[in-house]
Amino acid sequence: MEKSQHRYCYEFLTALISRLEFSQFLPVIMHDLVVMRIIEPASKLRSIELLDRYFSIHHTRQTYYDHIPIFLATRDAIEAQAIALAKHYYAFDFSLIFYDVTTLYYESFTPDELRKPGFSKDGKSNQPQLVIGLVVTKEGFPVSYDIFPGNTFEGHTMIPIILALMKRHGIKHATIVADAAMISDSNITALKEAKLSYIVGARLGNISNELFSTITEKTKQEHGRCFRTPTDKGDLIVEYSSDRYRKDAHELDKQIKKAQTHIETPSRMKRAKFVRQTANQEFVLNEELIVKTHALLGLKGYYTNIPKTTPMGQIVLHYKTLWQIEKSFRMAKSDLQTRPIFSFTKYPIHAHILLCFLALILGKHLELQLDISLRRIMDELMELVDVSILDRSTSSRHIIKAEVPEVVKNWLKKLDLSY
Repeated sequence: MEKSQHRYCYEFLTALISRLEFSQFLPVIMHDLVVMRIIEPASKLRSIELLDRYFSIHHTRQTYYDHIPIFLATRDAIEAQAIALAKHYYAFDFSLIFYDVTTLYYESFTPDELRKPGFSKDGKSNQPQLVIGLVVTKEGFPVSYDIFPGNTFEGHTMIPIILALMKRHGIKHATIVADAAMISDSNITALKEAKLSYIVGARLGNISNELFSTITEKTKQEHGRCFRTPTDKGDLIVEYSSDRYRKDAHELDKQIKKAQTHIETPSRMKRAKFVRQTANQEFVLNEELIVKTHALLGLKGYYTNIPKTTPMGQIVLHYKTLWQIEKSFRMAKSDLQTRPIFSFTKYPIHAHILLCFLALILGKHLELQLDISLRRIMDELMELVDVSILDRSTSSRHIIKAEVPEVVKNWLKKLDLSY
């Protein structure tokens, strides 16, 4: 009788968790659920079933619930270790911190004090959700997070997370990079009071016509050209990019076609950006908005309080690195399937997010060190199958270990893992 198992993948990830010094914080059940979250994300019950199927590891759902308080007590220690790893592997020194938020919805329509309906980035505004704030390095390696009720305005999440992070780790100075949703008078005031520098996206559609005319005159549609001017939100830096122009022009063309479709067949379209309604209740193209949007093609703005001694191009480059946090969110939501959430009470919710945060740390580290997607890494490791053969005559069982290919041996060297 033969039985196949994928022990190598489990042992590989176990070695990684140990090498990165997270083992000390993890009860066995939490360790195994983190491993399963990386290999094949699923509900806790399904993950327990898969641990048995793939690795002959046995847990119960009650064991998970029993260990939640112990696990949650290690949250700060896990964050501290994530920061230590960021310093060791990615030269992180808090001088540049990237921040963004996302929403995680529930397969439920019943809200409570934490799970509340709100603006959803998944198009699930009618369902209870959480708002998650994430802090990453310039490589997208996660170092901190926090959870907010689902109806929290995303602009109100940044200051509490950043200030608490700085206090926990005794940091006095840093530059915060965030998108335009984070810009507000109160946030700017709080950042200045904390003596923090910032680079925040600017919505150029909101600036005065006079300032807009100055910007277009100074940038002259010359690729890479920047213009800087003081405003009440800090200095506004605007860059023109011919690559962005082409991208923006393509998107504008799509939006105009969508608007025309809406006008011709209103029943087929719920919303269209460039449609306005006349006094006669007729839908027509919003020509004024189209002209203004066209004038903005290729332009991108940034608010900052960084001194003028820092080149504008360097400030712009820092902001462009913000896509790394979007990439981390994509990994969390797709590869690790942080959403939708099936935990419905406070402590299991926090445990679920902490498990996903730890899985994100491990998954992102694998991608950065091996320069290959997490899914491809897991596919390769799960191909390695041990076969257990039962000798009926002696009732003894013999294990035929999977042969480790060269590509995996190279991964072990890069990760400094022994097996």
